[in-house]
Amino acid sequence: MMNSCSGLRRQSPPDKDKISRFDCVAKDKTVANQGSLRLFVAARESARYSAKLNSMLYPHSLLWHYLWVGPCVLLLILAVLSWRRQLHRIIPAFFVYMVFEGIQGLTMWGLDVAPRVSNDTYWRSDIVGLTIESLVKIAVLWELFSGLVRQRPRVASSGNPLIACTGAVLGLLAMMAAARAHVGQYAIMSHAQIFEQTIYMIETGVLLFLFLFGAHFHLVWDRRDFGIGLGLSMSACVGLGVSAFFANGIFFKRYYLLDFANMATYHTCVLIWYYFLLSPMPTRPNVAMPHNLASRSKLRSKTAPSVRQLLPSPNLDPCALD
Repeated sequence: MMNSCSGLRRQSPPDKDKISRFDCVAKDKTVANQGSLRLFVAARESARYSAKLNSMLYPHSLLWHYLWVGPCVLLLILAVLSWRRQLHRIIPAFFVYMVFEGIQGLTMWGLDVAPRVSNDTYWRSDIVGLTIESLVKIAVLWELFSGLVRQRPRVASSGNPLIACTGAVLGLLAMMAAARAHVGQYAIMSHAQIFEQTIYMIETGVLLFLFLFGAHFHLVWDRRDFGIGLGLSMSACVGLGVSAFFANGIFFKRYYLLDFANMATYHTCVLIWYYFLLSPMPTRPNVAMPHNLASRSKLRSKTAPSVRQLLPSPNLDPCALD
């Protein structure tokens, strides 16, 4: 999805098993002193992501909520500003992308923090959102390619089959990687993460093709299209790395820091889109004619006889010239 993390729902089943085993042992044993009791309470609060966490780099902290909700709100505001500037007519696919990503991100955040929403419901919603998001991204990538080759019809005729073949090859490689990915005990979560990795693999490859294709044929990027491609490239590269960790079951002690890096990168991409979409387009300065050349041209226009003056008048008597 839109580079937002899953919070508690990305916990691996072994973490939950550790918590349950810890609770069973605690019920059977009696706490010997006050110091061990404090350690027990601290361990439970740390495992359940208590609200009294000291570190901001932890799930469900204030920074965690902002990095998830903030980019969604900024995208919706950017969509409104783009509509007022009539940019939805120039980049319609990316306008749909901004609206969809903002609504989807806020919806998934609400499902994640809602206590009555089950994990299965959350991950099913995530898979549906990823499916729609993949279609929207395909439209955005095609829009970037069309804008890149708009002024070169011959290059466009040769580039259409190239980008189609590139997408097909990337899709095949992504499916091969998905077939070899690790499926954990919680299958629906693993399937969602593998699907996310597949989307990022195709997106990263197509964006790389666009930049290499433009550089090879010396194509000039439109300023807005370049900003959109730059933000999508940064988001896709970081998202691919993070999703590859989760899709292959690679977890470590503070694996949730990858979610922070993912969300912070996406926040940066949104700010990049603000700059390229809302900042005024640079205009070419008018080259003024030097003063001495301008004075000379005026002098010539006054002193030099025109061609009409040199030609004899048709009503003039030829004998009068003598």
